[in-house]
Amino acid sequence: GKTAALLAISTGLGALIAGCKPECLEAYRRFGYHLGLAFQMEDDILGIWGDEARTGKSAASDILERKKTLPLLYALAQPEVASAVREIYHRETLSAEDTHQVLELLAQAGARDHTETQARSHHRAAMAALDETGIENNAQRDLRSLAQALLGRQS
Repeated sequence: GKTAALLAISTGLGALIAGCKPECLEAYRRFGYHLGLAFQMEDDILGIWGDEARTGKSAASDILERKKTLPLLYALAQPEVASAVREIYHRETLSAEDTHQVLELLAQAGARDHTETQARSHHRAAMAALDETGIENNAQRDLRSLAQALLGRQS
């Protein structure tokens, strides 16, 4: 929510400063909101399955830090893995084996696929909101390029 709120206010304020009408301003705000959600979901994927050489973070760092990311929350909502994930996360310290087990449980739950699907959905919603503005200029093309660059960052 924080990333989405920050991008929504940024794109909304940009539209306000540019003198957009209320409906156009709302479309830019929705663009930022959905782009922020897609970006955060991509970040969640990278924090669990990212390549350390590319991300600068150790693989599965979000698991070791017990971050409440979308893949984890999704797994916790799946009855077949939820109790096992909770049991591991309640341990005082997490070992490499614990991390491996959580990765297996996330895979069993389909957490990565779910997160990728949600990220693509929010990316499409962001692009649709940008289309709703009816504006086509260099700044708009830059926003489209930014949105494309933020989705599908290498893992």
